[in-house]
Parts: sequence; C-alpha cells; structure tokens
Amino acid sequence: MSSSISLLRCIKNNIRSMRISSYRIQYLVIATVFLGFYLLFSQVMEIKNLQKKQLHALDAKQFNVNPVQSNTAVASSKPKYWLAAKSADTPHMEHVRNVFKAAGFDRWDTKTGTWNVMWSYDYPFPSKVSPSNLKPNQLINHFPGSGYLTSKVYLASSKSRYIPTAFQLPKDKEDFKKHVQDNPDKLWVQKNNQHRGITIKAMKELNLDASNSFVQEFVKDPLLVDGKKFDIGIYTVITSVDPLRVYVYKGEWLIRYCPEPYLPLDVNNPNKYVVADDYTPTWEMPSLRYMYTKLHMSHKNSLLEFIRTLGRNPEKLEADVYSAVAEIIREKQNDIKSAGASYPYGSESFFELVRFDFVLGADLKVYLMEVNMSPNLSSAHFDANAVMYEQVVFNTLTLAGVATRTSRIGLKSPGSEKNIDVQERDISVYDTQCIKCENCDTDICKLCAPCLSHQLQNDLTTAYLEHTNKVRSQRVIPPPMTPEHTEDFSNLPERDRLTALWFKGMCLKDTAWCN
Repeated sequence: MSSSISLLRCIKNNIRSMRISSYRIQYLVIATVFLGFYLLFSQVMEIKNLQKKQLHALDAKQFNVNPVQSNTAVASSKPKYWLAAKSADTPHMEHVRNVFKAAGFDRWDTKTGTWNVMWSYDYPFPSKVSPSNLKPNQLINHFPGSGYLTSKVYLASSKSRYIPTAFQLPKDKEDFKKHVQDNPDKLWVQKNNQHRGITIKAMKELNLDASNSFVQEFVKDPLLVDGKKFDIGIYTVITSVDPLRVYVYKGEWLIRYCPEPYLPLDVNNPNKYVVADDYTPTWEMPSLRYMYTKLHMSHKNSLLEFIRTLGRNPEKLEADVYSAVAEIIREKQNDIKSAGASYPYGSESFFELVRFDFVLGADLKVYLMEVNMSPNLSSAHFDANAVMYEQVVFNTLTLAGVATRTSRIGLKSPGSEKNIDVQERDISVYDTQCIKCENCDTDICKLCAPCLSHQLQNDLTTAYLEHTNKVRSQRVIPPPMTPEHTEDFSNLPERDRLTALWFKGMCLKDTAWCN
C-alpha cells in the first residue's frame, strides 16, 4: 500500500519537473486510473478477508460455549400437564393433547420434576391427589365433590323443575307406587350410576329393591326433527365454587339425533329413543343439511333456525337451557364446597369441564337427563367434530387461566402476587358511592378500595381475568344482567353476593361486562 502511494507521488513530481508530450500525458492518466481501480479492489478484498476471520472466530467461540451433544437431554422450562387417563396415549385423548401442546405445555414425565395442571379422566380424589400433597401452583380439572353434580342418583334426587320426576330406590319405593297409581299413563326408565343405557320398562319389570338406583319419568312427547328424537349437550366450565362462577360454551352445542325415527314408539328398540355412539349427525338430517353444509352454520344454529321455522322462539330455548345449568349447579354448591374443605387452597386449585345433556318436549320444555363428569372429546366416530372438541378444551383452559397466560403456572401461588394483566384500579366499581363511604358496613362499601379485603380482591382479580379470557363462553353464575338489572342477591353467601354485585358494577361501567 505504501509503495503504491510513493509511485503516485513520483509520477506527479516527474510531470511537474519536465516537459513531456501530450501523448505521454494521456498514457500517464490512463495508467493512473487503472492503478486506482487496483488499489480499491485490494482494499475490498482485505475487508472481506477480515470479516471472514471475525465470523470464523465468533462461530468457534459459540461452539465452545454451547457444544452440541446428541446424547444429552435438554431439560424443558415449559409448564407440564399430567394426562391421567387409561387411554392417555390413544386417539381418544388426542384433542386434549393437541390443545395442551398448542398452549405451550409439555407432557409430564412421572420420573422427573412435577406437574402444573392435571387433566384426569377419572375422579382423582384421593387416589391421585390428596390434601397433603397438593402444591399451591397446581391445578386439577375436577373439584372434590363434583360427584354430587354428576352422579345420576344425586342428580335425579334434585327437586328441580328441569328434571323429570324421579324416585330413589329402594328408599322411595312406596312413594313411587302411589305416584304410578295416580299417573298410570306415564312411562318409566330405571337407571343407576354404573350403566349408561336405558330401556323403557313396564311397572312390573322394574326392580324396586335395587340399591343405588332410581326410576325416572320418560319424556314420551319429545320435539322431533325429521321424525327423530335428539339430545343437546351443553359444555359447562366451573372455575370456582367459593364464590361460585360458572360459564357455558355458547359457541357450539353437541346435538345428537337417534338412528331411527321415534314413531311408532317401540319400547324394545332403543335406537328409536336412546342416543348412543352411532347417532345421526347434523349433516345427515334432511331439514338441517343445507344450513350446516352449505351455509356453514353450527350444529347449534342449524337447530335454532329449524325451531324458528316452526314459529317457536329459539332465544327463549337458549335462555332456558342456560338457566337450568345455573340452577342445578347452584343447588349442589354447598355439597361441593364441603367436599373440598380439607384442601388447603380452596377452590383456586380446581376447575371443571362437564356436559349437561338435555332433551326437549314438543312444547320446547327443557328436561335435564344427566351431567357428564368427563364428557367424550373424541372425534373417532365423526372427524367433523374434531375442531369443536379442541375449541371446547381450549376455551376451558383459557377460563382456568392457563392457556393464554401460562406465566401463572409454576410462578404464582394463589393470591400471592400482583398480576400484570389486572391492577386494583381495573376492578374498581361504584366510584360515586365509594366517595361517600365512611365505613365498610354496606356491601357496596366493601367493594371500595379502602375496604377491599385480600380475599375479595383475589376473587375479583380472578373473575376479571376469566372475563377477559372467556373466548366463546357466556357467564351463567353470576347471572347475565343489564345496567337496569334489579335482581336481589341478598340471599346468597357473602362472597357470592359481593361477586355478583361487582359484576353489576362492571356492567354499569361497560356493557361488555353484562354477560
């Protein structure tokens, strides 16, 4: 480089010191231009060589810091889910596995570490989880005591307007006999907790001394679609029992039609009146096929539009179904609370997905037949239902606070930390009334910042997150309301009463919170 510069200087001095011809001047100019290009090319090549050396050194440094060893397992920092089911690795649980994976979870290896969320197909208490071994950052997809809701016998004993008349056996045997004498035209089925199938039986065929069983009135005048009886499955998520918070998945209903026409009724042919795994799907129903396949309506909306063509009110039907869900769960709340009293973190450790199965009378009256603790989520029979099942699971996990905000899992004990998604100002309600509060004697004042207890603040923070995460769900407890809502909550326990009053306050601020 220095020799080239010296040569240029020499040429310059010679031009100044001697008289040369114009031909020689042109030659020197051309030579100088070529020399300049040569020098520029040399500099570019030196820069490229230097870059290669630096990149090579950087690669070598990274390789030395993070050596790759094919036989070394890398521990995952992702949250873990425990899929506790006999069919955990079969297609039966495929959609549950898919959603947990999409939510950022790894499957728990029982040999290492611990789990953050348990998804158990069977009732896990106390065989898999006891109060002494439950950690504050673990969630389970069943509540202790949920059997009070899902047991056929316990459910049939409810005195709800939505449950067909039933008698527990053998305890109510004599009452049943008297009822039959007064209502000789009614049909009956006998059920117990162990058997799914039902068969219509004559009075003389019933075993009135069978333990842990019951007889229930058969709805013999059901609403029919294309001559077929059907049932409606409503996926329901319970996120807390104290205070009670319940949501229904309103994005879709599972609707199953019997394989054979209902009439003429043949009590010896259950295919006419019992929905089983080989049910008829919506897209095979003549009156619904166009709406479902061509207009891309959901199962739910296809049925509701069919009901509208009958001159009936589908909105009332939907409201009645959700009202039934709320009424039944509210009735069982105290039993479920008592069953979980020994667990150290209360209802914050649990959530529950169940399915309420209804049939409709010809007059659109709603009848609840059963509540499934672990509803079927397999699309083995009908591939078209795969998306629906995964939406249901995803919706459940978002309500439980684990699908979209996985930072909670493994990092936060219940009620122990501030949540970045909600601050105390976000849950503030009744501002005008709170300014006038001089003490904490009234329910509204208890919701104001100076009176807000740690427990209530935690309840409302969780309720706030559930609302923002509810995706396609609708709250049924506390009930939907309007800014003009005047329902009296005074008969509820304090935590339930204050939670309902808070939702009313949020509804007054923003109508998006009304349901």
